[in-house]
Amino acid sequence: NPCESGFIEDEDGSCIAEACGIGTWGDLPVDGATVYVDSAAEPDGDGSESAPFTSIQAGLDAAGDAGGGLVAVAGGDYAETLSMVKKHGGVHLAGRCRELVKIDASVGDEETPGLDIDVKGESVEVSGVTVRKSKYAGVLVGSGTVALVDSTVAKNQYVGVWAEQTGAKPINLTLDRCLVRANKDTGLYVYSGG
Repeated sequence: NPCESGFIEDEDGSCIAEACGIGTWGDLPVDGATVYVDSAAEPDGDGSESAPFTSIQAGLDAAGDAGGGLVAVAGGDYAETLSMVKKHGGVHLAGRCRELVKIDASVGDEETPGLDIDVKGESVEVSGVTVRKSKYAGVLVGSGTVALVDSTVAKNQYVGVWAEQTGAKPINLTLDRCLVRANKDTGLYVYSGG
């Protein structure tokens, strides 16, 4: 292995973190129902493995319309802000690994989080991504059962992860093996009026 400990050689010869796995989708548990996203793909894809979407939001919406499932995201830079609402219940947004999947939320305004999750009584999981450079919050959770796993939330202008109940539906938020760092004001903000 030409790479240092904790790293492996990717197909292109570069050294990447072991968690990234080998190939476009790494070790993600893809199956026949998986929706695929790759920023380097040709435009106008249909979300299949051979013609992935280039936008994560397009992948989320397709999986939501299908009733849930895995959205597998290849390594790359994704200049977009994301929204997960009730129709996204049962969706698992899975990046190849947080070292390679970068969601650049700087394209949003001062009131738009990088990842806005308000799924009411539904459950979603987000793993293997980095959310960064939002002019507001990196991740904003308003309701639902939300798992943020093996991800990084960094360099956001106001707050890294913000959980504030927006209605009658409660929040059950789990952060597992996450790095929240270098956010300008606050790393983690949790609030409930009740």
